[in-house]
Amino acid sequence: MDQNWPRGSACKKVTHNYNKFWGVIRPNFSEPPSDPPTYSNFWVDHYLFDLSETVSFTAVASGADNYTIGIDKTGVGRVVTEGCGSTYTISADRLGAGEYSAYMTVANSAGYVDTYKVYFVVVEKCNFGDKFSARIQNIGTGCYITNKDSKIVGAPESGYNDQIWFFNKCSDGSYTIMSQLDGLMMDDEWDSDVPAGADIRAWSATGQDKQRFNIYYMDDAFYIRPANTKTLVVDMGAGEPYNVACYNLSRNAGQQKYRFDMVGMGDYIPYGLGDEFYAQLRCQGTNLYVTNQSGNVAGAVATADDSQIWKFMRQSNGAYVIQNTLDGSYIDVENSNDANKTNFLSYNEYTGNRNQQFYFYEMDNAFYIKPLISNTRVMDMQSTAPYNVALWDKGNDWGPQKFDVIKVSHSDDNMSNRLRHRILKDINMNSIMNQ
Repeated sequence: MDQNWPRGSACKKVTHNYNKFWGVIRPNFSEPPSDPPTYSNFWVDHYLFDLSETVSFTAVASGADNYTIGIDKTGVGRVVTEGCGSTYTISADRLGAGEYSAYMTVANSAGYVDTYKVYFVVVEKCNFGDKFSARIQNIGTGCYITNKDSKIVGAPESGYNDQIWFFNKCSDGSYTIMSQLDGLMMDDEWDSDVPAGADIRAWSATGQDKQRFNIYYMDDAFYIRPANTKTLVVDMGAGEPYNVACYNLSRNAGQQKYRFDMVGMGDYIPYGLGDEFYAQLRCQGTNLYVTNQSGNVAGAVATADDSQIWKFMRQSNGAYVIQNTLDGSYIDVENSNDANKTNFLSYNEYTGNRNQQFYFYEMDNAFYIKPLISNTRVMDMQSTAPYNVALWDKGNDWGPQKFDVIKVSHSDDNMSNRLRHRILKDINMNSIMNQ
C-alpha cells in the first residue's frame, strides 16, 4: 500500500473501496454522516386528481440517502408505506376516491426527519351520460352561467337559450359545453400554461383541450375544471359583472361551486311558446282534449268550455305553469311522485313547486310535456276510457304522449268572474251549514 496515503494508518471504523493507480493500491475511505439529513421542500403536483391521473410527490433534501413515503386516507388511516427516491409516483386509481395526506421520511445512517404533510383529493369524473342540456347555477352568487355577446358571465335566471348549455361527452370522460343560443363553445382563452384569471368565453369549435371540461362532485356541489389545466377551476366573480374565469381551486368557495338544472330531453331543449296565453291541449293519440274533470285531469271530446281552456304562464326558468280557466286550479303531478302511473290533478292551489311546472319539447311534429320533477317521464293520456292523464316514461313517437297546443282567445275577466262566483258559492254554502 502507499504508506504516504493520508488516513492510511487510521484506526477507526471506516468504509472503503480500492482504486488501482500507477500500480499502487490505494484505499478510498469515506466517513459516515455525522448529522441527520435536512429538507427544504416537499410537494404534491396539485390538489385535485381524477382516477385516470398519476399522483407525484417530490422532496428536496440534503444529506439524505434513504426516502420513505407515507400516505394516509381520511377515515381509513395508512394506505401506503413504501421506500422510494426523492420523487415518488402512484396511480390515483390505486389509491381510489377519497381525501388524503402524505409526507416523506428522509434519512441517513445518522438519523431521519419527517417532512410536513401535503393534502390532496382523488375524485371520479362525473358521468351524466353522452349528451344532455342543462342550466349551470353558481352557488355562491345564485347567478346562471350566461352567453352574453360571446362573453361568459353570471346573470339572474332567465330560462332563455343564452343560459342553456349542451354537454357532449368525449372519449376521456370530459365534456364539451356548447351554448344553445348560437352554437359557440365554452372556451378557456389560453391554450396551455393557463394563468389564474384567464377568462372563460364563447368561441367557435376548435377541438382543443381548452374546450373540454372535467366535472367533479365534492362538497355537495359540482366543480368544473378545464382539460388544459390541473390546478384551476371555473370561478364566477362575486359581484358585477360576475365574470367567469379560471382560478386556483379553493375548497368550499361558493364562487367555484355549481349545480346543474337538467332541462333537455335528448338533443332537444325546452320550447318557448310565449310568455302568457290561453290554449287547449289536444292529444294526438286519442284526439281528445286535456280536461279538468272535478279536480282530475283526463281526456274528453271537444267542448270548448272552460274546463278545456288553460292559461299558460312562463316562469323565469323557462317552464310553464298551467292554470284552468274553469276554477283557477293548476295542473299538478300528484305528490310530486316521479314514477309511472302517477296521476295528474287539477289542484286548487298554486304551490310554486316543480310538480306544477312543465317544459314543452317540440319533437315528432308535436309537443311532449315534461314536469320539472322528472328527467325521463312525460304527460301521457290513456288510450281507453276513462282516458286518464298520468306520468309515463317517454316513448318513441308515441301518440298518447304527443300533444298539440291550440291557442285560443280568452279574457282574464271571464276567469275572474268564475272564481268570484265559486268563492261566493262556497261562502253561501258555509253560511247555510253554520245556521
